[in-house]
Amino acid sequence: YYHYFSSVLMAEASFVTGIDVSVISYYFSYLIPCELMTFASYSFSKALLKKDLSIFVAVVLILLTDGLTSYLHDHLYYCPFGYDYAYALSMVAFAFVVQMAEDERYRTQDVFVSCLLLALTIGFKGPNGLVVLFAYGAVAFSLLLKKKWKHGFGLGFLWLFCFFATYFLFLTNIRQTSREANGLEFLGLLGSFDTNPFAIKILSKLIGFGFPDNGLSRIISLGLYVLLNNVGAMVSLAFAVISLFPLIKKKKDLTVLLALIGTSLWGILLTIITHQDGNSQMYFIMSALPFCVLSGLYALEMLEPNKQMLISALIILLILSSGDILRFVRNCTYVNVNNAYNLRNGGETNEDRRYYFTDEEYELALWLKENTGSNDYIALDIFEYGKMRKEVMLGVFSERFIWNDGQYSSESERNRRRKLAVDALKGDEAALQEMKKEKVKYLIQTLSQNPDDVIEGLDIVYEKGGYRVYSLD
Repeated sequence: YYHYFSSVLMAEASFVTGIDVSVISYYFSYLIPCELMTFASYSFSKALLKKDLSIFVAVVLILLTDGLTSYLHDHLYYCPFGYDYAYALSMVAFAFVVQMAEDERYRTQDVFVSCLLLALTIGFKGPNGLVVLFAYGAVAFSLLLKKKWKHGFGLGFLWLFCFFATYFLFLTNIRQTSREANGLEFLGLLGSFDTNPFAIKILSKLIGFGFPDNGLSRIISLGLYVLLNNVGAMVSLAFAVISLFPLIKKKKDLTVLLALIGTSLWGILLTIITHQDGNSQMYFIMSALPFCVLSGLYALEMLEPNKQMLISALIILLILSSGDILRFVRNCTYVNVNNAYNLRNGGETNEDRRYYFTDEEYELALWLKENTGSNDYIALDIFEYGKMRKEVMLGVFSERFIWNDGQYSSESERNRRRKLAVDALKGDEAALQEMKKEKVKYLIQTLSQNPDDVIEGLDIVYEKGGYRVYSLD
């Protein structure tokens, strides 16, 4: 359900402009979040930092870097499913709630806006909401330390209610509590290691350099995984933690800095002690990156360096981040692959065509869109869940429900539907009747895979190139 918030925006834009929703999704979905992220990163940095050069460096590191152990550019600019909005809103939410507490603004409208920002962040992407919730908790806790019991307890419980209400209303089915329903497991530090492909790869390299295969090497691998997620952000966070000692001696107010550090460490911790399907635990650490960046820069300004020292420190930070900046530029450069423009990263430039269609496939999708009912169920014979994902792309461009796309089914149900479609093409009348019973109206045959199968007694309503479509009515 977590795609709902961003999908609503694209559907609304399509309804208002008349532009096809597939065109909105694939060509223009980045326009609003890019503007929002630019505004949010600047406003977030401006709210906490005083020096223009510090603000500039913060925005660059937040928006224009890409680590070795994450897919930040993919999720910010090329994957229109909510993370981009959540990334921006989490920064706005943090800045707003911290400023609200500092100014002691507890009017109804301020409390409402703080809840709205939290709910929207959670709705667009749950991990971002869970990470920024730490900042909300830090603000509530700071109020309690100041003996402002009413505001501390009141806001704390209200924000918790806002989080859980949004989560259970929009992101999950409250009746489902199994791992399959939410995909998130808490495995502990070493338990999660075995499910982290980046950390495992780092360990194999360490072993190649002579490190023993033991718990200490695994912890080192996890540490390198965190560092390489974004070098500049992690160096900035480390600097913030080290700066706590001289700042404590100077008796500075550390409320905001501790909120930044705590939010950053919370996101990192969630990534390294959990596992989620599709390596999705990485969203926690990716959500923490803006707070990691700001923690170090905020601490730097609190130390009150002279202009030369400030510039030197910022230049060093940019140099340390240069690899991530260059990686961002490389990953966001389009290249032509098999006569289709695609992003330049390993998973998307080989024979795996999961993110684009051939002309034949696109023509088939358009035919389905123009010649079938909006509520018709379509079945596909080549079930490629988890590989090329043709069935997902077909559903997107045809705007039809692909009966066996497997996205929201259990593994046993996916296999059952796959077998029915294959058996029907081989002339199994029982399989055909079962599909009709489940309201499937059309069956697509991929001729390159099943060239000899012909279903007798059914009308062939489309045949072009490598595809044939049967009507089951």
